[in-house]
Amino acid sequence: MQIKWMEERAMRKSGEQIGRRRFLAATGGMLAAGAAGLQPLVAGSVPELPEPLGEVSHLGWVVKDLDSTVGYWSNIGLGHVSIDREHTLENTVYRGKPVDITVRWGWAQLGRVGIEIFQPLKGYSAYDEFLEKHGEGIQHVAFAQTSPEQLESRVAALEKLGITVQERGTFNGGKGIFVYMDTEPVGGVTFELVYAPNYVRSLGRPTPAPPEGQKAPFGKIVQYALCTFDVDRVLNFYSRLGFDNGGVDRDNKGLIRRYRGRECDFRMHMGWSRWGSTRLEILQPTREYSIYDEFLERHGEGFHHIAFAVGDMDAAVAMMKERGVQVSQDGAWGRKDVEGRFAYLDTERHGGLTIELLWSE
Repeated sequence: MQIKWMEERAMRKSGEQIGRRRFLAATGGMLAAGAAGLQPLVAGSVPELPEPLGEVSHLGWVVKDLDSTVGYWSNIGLGHVSIDREHTLENTVYRGKPVDITVRWGWAQLGRVGIEIFQPLKGYSAYDEFLEKHGEGIQHVAFAQTSPEQLESRVAALEKLGITVQERGTFNGGKGIFVYMDTEPVGGVTFELVYAPNYVRSLGRPTPAPPEGQKAPFGKIVQYALCTFDVDRVLNFYSRLGFDNGGVDRDNKGLIRRYRGRECDFRMHMGWSRWGSTRLEILQPTREYSIYDEFLERHGEGFHHIAFAVGDMDAAVAMMKERGVQVSQDGAWGRKDVEGRFAYLDTERHGGLTIELLWSE
């Protein structure tokens, strides 16, 4: 079915019209499926995680209506989401002051990465702050720590760089620790450092089986992406924290690009880095209107999309359309002929998160 895309391009050339905190026991259940009964941690047995902050264990998603968001995403292929309708966080301190926080909480799984979903209920917290500033969306990216000592050491190192603690607390009866570092002012995303013993025990084990009801293309995340007003500012800030600086592809031009079905020549600066072992794309729109501009207008800087690889783009798009999900933006890249394609699914109105499909030769 890739031939269809080649034919469209040929027609164009010829001038024709192309018509947590229950991350608690859940960290031992959902995130580290099968972790129950594992032996205690043994010194020297914990594998090294990617620098500078560790592997991404989960994403933190803040929404206004958890039931509505979960219902939509489960129906389009995310699959089963565990829900705690009223969960009180443990020992939480928000911006230096103890606070009692109750949330409606959900947990989903994408390969080895968890999706932790919060709907604030009681007590002003980092989640309310995010909703007021950005609306719904991915509030934080969580980096796994292999010990409480490593976590506190990295907190101290970030504080020396001027990054303060926004919120911290415990889970699973005090066995786990989470700390939100206030990185949001540059790039719109909070970094969480989290020590979850059961996650550490799961390292090196097979990837957990997909949850009930999960359907392709949902699965392993192959890319995270941010939208920003200034790619150099974000990339330089992340580099200062120790993340890779993969450079910037300026005013990137594609072979074919379409915004909501209309062919156009939208362009963007594309900065590159990594979060854990997964590529991070940092996008700054530069020419013509695109879904990146839409996102920046609605949310400001922040986490824009997660990407999944597909083996047949046309089939994947058709499958999602059957589930009621349309394409908001798509295109192709390559030196002369098509070497890869992308398609964004129009899911942003349901929780502030977009899905990208990627196909490459």
